Amino acid sequence: MIVTSETNKKPLKHKKLIIVLVIILASIIALISTFFIMVKLGEIKLKNSLVANENVSEIGDNMDENAIHYNGKSYYYNEHLINILLIGTDNEKIADTGRGQADALYLASVDTKSNQVKIVSISRNTLCELNVLSMTGEAFGTENKQICLAYAYGNDDVSSSENCVKAVSKLLYDIPINGYYTIGFKSISKIVNSVGGVTLTIPDESPYQEFNDRLGKNVKLNGEEALLYLRMRGDSNAPRVERHKQFIKSFVNSAKTATKKDISLPIKMANQLSRDSTTNLDVSSIVYLATEALDWKLSFINIQGEYGIKDNLEIFTVDENKLKETVLDNFYIAK
Repeated sequence: MIVTSETNKKPLKHKKLIIVLVIILASIIALISTFFIMVKLGEIKLKNSLVANENVSEIGDNMDENAIHYNGKSYYYNEHLINILLIGTDNEKIADTGRGQADALYLASVDTKSNQVKIVSISRNTLCELNVLSMTGEAFGTENKQICLAYAYGNDDVSSSENCVKAVSKLLYDIPINGYYTIGFKSISKIVNSVGGVTLTIPDESPYQEFNDRLGKNVKLNGEEALLYLRMRGDSNAPRVERHKQFIKSFVNSAKTATKKDISLPIKMANQLSRDSTTNLDVSSIVYLATEALDWKLSFINIQGEYGIKDNLEIFTVDENKLKETVLDNFYIAK
């Protein structure tokens, strides 16, 4: 049998094709492995990071190293929790010359064992003890003020954010807080547009006629509309807090759908917002949270108290006894 050059070429072509396929498969495996390694690193970093003081306050009648005793029960802190404070400032964007205030504060508590996420809604007007910072960022005293001012007392975006974290932690009996993500209000438009808009029902009248024309209707808000919807505020902050909670639920659903279509979306969003945000979360932490978020079961925790007026400003005074029970029920395990 005579072997021609054409006969030799066929096995060579097959070998080249196999080599190419092996390289592609190896690249895919490497990418998947890198992704899951990044996810695991993000989880480890978040669990080991800490912005606020880890020492819990004495909620009960007495406390030992491991337990809090309250009303005849022993409570142990839930070690499966990762707590992230989300801060929205009233500056257009981060790094504005003026310090501004924390216009929205939401603590997301992620239970890594049950995949439940509880979001603590904290009114900007909550009266609490704040650290007053020096020009070097050191705390030199405290004041009993609206919690939104914790951001104003910092001397840069990092110290302002960390001061908010510490104020929220102290308000909630020094629960540990692992991280924070701070954005200026203009970033809301980008975030909403990145997930293709947010669908919700317009619940009540507003200063903007465009919303009043759609009362009770299910509408899809784009970025600019969502920004107006979230920022509008009348005589009291209470209705706006309720709109915020409604928006967060709807946004999470939109974000889940968009992320399932494009798993890289959280990284793209983080990169897009990097100039307009301040955070102690790195890319691996964001990837971890975004991946876990696809299975999250979301609920809200309300802090009970009363609205009032002090020095011509609205304040919200928490009910301390109910707050103790809220913290113990949601951040601790009774044994």
